[in-house]
Amino acid sequence: MTKINIYYFSGTGNTAWVVRRLAERLIGLGDEVTTTSCEQVDPSAVNPATCDVMGIAFPIHSSFVPPIFRDFLQELPPGAGKPLFAVTTAGYWAGDMAWYGVKPLEAKGYQPFLLSNVLMGNNLHLPVLSPLPVTRSEKMVRRLEIASRKVDRLANFIHQRKPHVEGIDPLGRLLGIAQRSVAESFEARAFKGFFADGGCTRCGWCVRHCPVN
Repeated sequence: MTKINIYYFSGTGNTAWVVRRLAERLIGLGDEVTTTSCEQVDPSAVNPATCDVMGIAFPIHSSFVPPIFRDFLQELPPGAGKPLFAVTTAGYWAGDMAWYGVKPLEAKGYQPFLLSNVLMGNNLHLPVLSPLPVTRSEKMVRRLEIASRKVDRLANFIHQRKPHVEGIDPLGRLLGIAQRSVAESFEARAFKGFFADGGCTRCGWCVRHCPVN
């Protein structure tokens, strides 16, 4: 039996769905799995020694890690050789995002052996940043069937600790670089300011997660 801890962020529910499916499949294979949202744990309190394998899962935001999860990853303690897998979710394509997202953890001593993306529904439409249409509900049934089969395959790889890496081929790298450059340009032009009304509690969340610093 392998003890697996999965830490994730899910903005709209797609990643949470994948994590639940993955955990169910791994448990069915005989592993012990704990799943934790990054919003429910202090990253400095995470102890990699409490598991045999660590997993992370997050949605792709224009080939970037969402700021809230990026902060979480940066504050994780050193991995000391801990085996790591990363699963991303996207509406259309992923490029090199899984590889790009785990680079900070690899530098901390984690050892990635599986990097993969699960295609879900697109739920963001911005004319410049994300011009592709939002996935219609009637298409989601088929999308979820395909996603379920892929998650099942990934669970088998993770259970066996079988290396499996997606998105680091030349096309994947090129796509990731192109998406990140477009996103950075769009944010610089589109998000010019922020203000808070009288309901502000001065918690500091907006400062820590501002996409343009």
